[in-house]
Amino acid sequence: MYLHGSTASRLTKANKYDAPICCTVTLLDGLVVARSVFHHSMQYRSVVVFGTANEVTDEEERGHALRLITNHIIRDRWEEARAPSPAELKATRVLKVEIDSASLKQNDGGPNDDQSDLDDNKYWAGVLPIERSFGTPQEDPNNAPSVPCPPNIQNYS
Repeated sequence: MYLHGSTASRLTKANKYDAPICCTVTLLDGLVVARSVFHHSMQYRSVVVFGTANEVTDEEERGHALRLITNHIIRDRWEEARAPSPAELKATRVLKVEIDSASLKQNDGGPNDDQSDLDDNKYWAGVLPIERSFGTPQEDPNNAPSVPCPPNIQNYS
């Protein structure tokens, strides 16, 4: 797994050489509303990765990593945008994480009310889903009129 950041960043400075590292990502999918506030919860997906980080110093591998990171976010963006300048590359540190282990945890269930609350049944319960979607691209007013929005951005999903 590759990570990147500023060379001035404490995170990248502290994890340059055989550093044990933990990376966590959580996506919130919904609010679980129970009959009792004690049983309110959330629907989520979470991953935790443990590994060892080292700075990537080989220029070919650094370029490969930065291209992968960029194109993972928007397909083919590396090929469509200006390449990083030498100054930008000098200001960017790339870490390679050798993954030792990873775990996934998720909750996609609904309310888990006590039987007494179900029997009483005076309060609404359910799930309030959280939806994420991309909107219409908003053009920078400094764009030249002859530069259209690329299809991979226009149709991003």
